[in-house]
Amino acid sequence: MGASAMLAAYCRLTYSLCFIMLETTQSINLFLPIIFTVLTSFAVAKAFNRSLYDYAMRAKQMPVLRNHAPKRTKHMKARDFMTAAPLFVEGVSSVKRISEVLQTHCHSFPVLNMSGNIIGVIPKNFLIVLVERHHWYVHHNAE
Repeated sequence: MGASAMLAAYCRLTYSLCFIMLETTQSINLFLPIIFTVLTSFAVAKAFNRSLYDYAMRAKQMPVLRNHAPKRTKHMKARDFMTAAPLFVEGVSSVKRISEVLQTHCHSFPVLNMSGNIIGVIPKNFLIVLVERHHWYVHHNAE
């Protein structure tokens, strides 16, 4: 029971944890108490702190969309804060283009492939590191 409560609180596991613990204990008599323990510890932990995965995503600075928007931006439309011509970086960009992009106030940029489709997002600090370490492709013409 203690192991299931700890895992439910720390990792936010629920249904799958109940069945894993059922398989581990091999006792159907403990299934209902395990469900009650898991749901209780999950609810208590959710009220007091974030899960292990939330902490890991924040440590890696991964952008995450939450389930709800802040009250002041709840009814805001994208056209209210987007520019008509957004900044972007091509998958294969010139150093000149990257230096132009780095002069802006933006913190990350969409990356486009040759077809103009978004293939990802690159943070400004990643671009700075790439330029500082001279990580660029030099094309040599075959003669």
